[in-house]
Amino acid sequence: MEKTNKNCASELLRWNRKNLVSSADLKKEDIAKFFADEFLIKANGRSYNGNYDNYFVFLNEFRETIHSLDYELEEFISNQDRVVIPLRATIVRTDGNTEIFDAILILGFNKEGKITLWQEVYAVTSRSR
Repeated sequence: MEKTNKNCASELLRWNRKNLVSSADLKKEDIAKFFADEFLIKANGRSYNGNYDNYFVFLNEFRETIHSLDYELEEFISNQDRVVIPLRATIVRTDGNTEIFDAILILGFNKEGKITLWQEVYAVTSRSR
């Protein structure tokens, strides 16, 4: 069965749930399973050029205080090089605090099926202790 961009996006979110937590053993080479050598990250209007080295550093800082990460996915909307996913993300921190984000995630893919664009627009909709 041919791996579609939709399948890759779904695999990435499953991988995130398992690996973007403080207790995971994240490896830099894991990033290459999903991302092209160079990619663009856009988050709420900010843009960054990503590569395996700087994204690995970012992910390690990001997950440092995360106990669990989960997604409620609305649907996957896709064409030949983009997947758009409306979602709700719930992060439980190591101190017990919970944050809920509503987001739109747009993933762009190259011909090899690797992510070249991670674009998200999100808002925190709930925080609790």
